[in-house]
Amino acid sequence: MQEYRSVDGELKVLQSDNEFIFPVELWLLNDQLTRNNWRFENLEEHREMWAGVPLLVAYVDGGNTTGDGHNQRTKRDKDGKEYQSFTDATAERICGALNDDSNDIRIEERDGAKWVVGKGFLWAWYAHELVEQIVNDFRQGKVMSVSIEALVTDGYVDDNGVEVETKYTPLGVCLLGHGVAPAVPDAHIVMLSEMESEFKNLKLRAASYIEQASAPKPNETDKGVKKAMRLNKKQIKSLQAKFDGYTVLAAEQSENGVFVGLMSADGKTATYKMGSLDEVIVPERIEIVNAQVHFCAEEGAEVCADACDMVEAATEASKCAEDRAECAEKALAEANEKIAQMEAAESARRLSAAKKTATDTLAAFNANREDKVDEKVLSALTADIEAGKFTACEDENHAWTGDKSVEEKVLSLCATAVMEMDKANAAKAAKPMTWGGVKQASAQPGTIGELFAAKN
Repeated sequence: MQEYRSVDGELKVLQSDNEFIFPVELWLLNDQLTRNNWRFENLEEHREMWAGVPLLVAYVDGGNTTGDGHNQRTKRDKDGKEYQSFTDATAERICGALNDDSNDIRIEERDGAKWVVGKGFLWAWYAHELVEQIVNDFRQGKVMSVSIEALVTDGYVDDNGVEVETKYTPLGVCLLGHGVAPAVPDAHIVMLSEMESEFKNLKLRAASYIEQASAPKPNETDKGVKKAMRLNKKQIKSLQAKFDGYTVLAAEQSENGVFVGLMSADGKTATYKMGSLDEVIVPERIEIVNAQVHFCAEEGAEVCADACDMVEAATEASKCAEDRAECAEKALAEANEKIAQMEAAESARRLSAAKKTATDTLAAFNANREDKVDEKVLSALTADIEAGKFTACEDENHAWTGDKSVEEKVLSLCATAVMEMDKANAAKAAKPMTWGGVKQASAQPGTIGELFAAKN
């Protein structure tokens, strides 16, 4: 009795030959117990049967179908380039195939399990959205799951209740979106049988693209062949945004695609081959190379140097300069800190000296005067001194002159105060004297009037 079986595996991308063919490697089936309590045996005996098996599009991201019939529509991607879209409800599901050469199907051991691993192709012209999703998944570190479709024709149940499959026919490999279950088994079997002729036509078309990609590149001197054209600065700037972690040094475009020269931050040189300028970049396809710099002398002598050595020499000199600059910056910071400390100390000294000059000048002014100028005359000046108005006073030789300015200001304030006192005394002396006033004035202590006052 024949029974349908679906088992999970994985898919990863390989280096693309052109913009139409997208090579992949699929880990199809292992000899371990599945979640459904099945175990497939005789992997080697069935290995060659996987050659030429179709790759099918199941569901991508939340149930948006990517195939199921014969309809197609011309759409434009985000860059405005036209492509054939097969996302309608009735579009075809077949999107690629495992290689027809059975040598591309191998048995490999990983983590104690034996796996059937096969190389195949996605037809990028036929499944644009699918290829774009796979590339985006790999850029985000995700792995696309696959579900193998097989028809079991013989097997048995062991003592542990495990169903052991001993004979089976591979039908196809279904590529799944994240968290999407395989398609309905019966529908898949019917679909594959109905689409056999269409599948053959698609494989023939894919073979022509593969042959085109592997054909020898014509010599540029041949008639009618366009030479490669170097990209200008504007085009390289646009291309740079696609290569994270690398600097695009140069790029050339020809009929065979775009060849890009790259350099990483640590000086490693690399290349990348693109089918077109709007192609989605697959980081795993960036190839590290040993680029050479060619030195030629006039006499015909020549020598080559590794580009990494040149970058290392340049970066070493730059590193030395950076170290010297770092030391200079450190010394400058220390010097600036010391200068700031000295300036703060000098400002404090000048502030203290200015206050002392103010009080000393007032004391000297009052030393030989009976009518003393009150200390209150210094209130506003003291506030100005504390606000730093005299701290920065310097002559042309940067010698501090704030004390001189304070002294002059105190003498000016004292002169004003004396003028006010003289004015008050003069006004008092100009008043007419009454007997009471004379008597009161004569009675001042230490005068003759005091004696008369005592007699009376």
